[in-house]
Amino acid sequence: MESANRFINRIIPYNGEFKDEEELITIINRLSNDVNNEINQTTKVKPIMLLRKEKEHLSPLPNKDIIESYLNYMKPTTVHNDSMINYKGKKYSVPHKFINKTLKIRKFENKLYIYNNTDLIRIHKLTERIINYNEDDYKNIINEKLAYKSDDDITKFATENLKLLDNLKG
Repeated sequence: MESANRFINRIIPYNGEFKDEEELITIINRLSNDVNNEINQTTKVKPIMLLRKEKEHLSPLPNKDIIESYLNYMKPTTVHNDSMINYKGKKYSVPHKFINKTLKIRKFENKLYIYNNTDLIRIHKLTERIINYNEDDYKNIINEKLAYKSDDDITKFATENLKLLDNLKG
């Protein structure tokens, strides 16, 4: 807290002496540079020197997927009328009750996690296929369109069509 107060005390004399945000940023950068090149009262070393020494021991940042997983980044997406969401040019199914709703997706490792608020509703393995249906999602959509068919007919129809869809590559 003391160093933050010292920094504020260094900015106060500039109060009203800058005309825009850009000029304020220039002043702050100059003050930051000054502070980083002054000998610290506690360590007796310039902070910039400590930073350079510390950088020698830092590992490189992990890849973007790992960083996003730490941040728990979730991207909103809308479910289309075919009960599918789009992700990087590919389609992935969700239960039909989510049609026209906004869900959140998060990629981690080689999987796509799909959430309704905080509830995980589907996990899809990321593939090169253009269309990626979960079998239950597909059966439910077929059942709505072909309600007059028996469960066995719907299962057979779904299985055959899913095999055809599996052969479509992007």
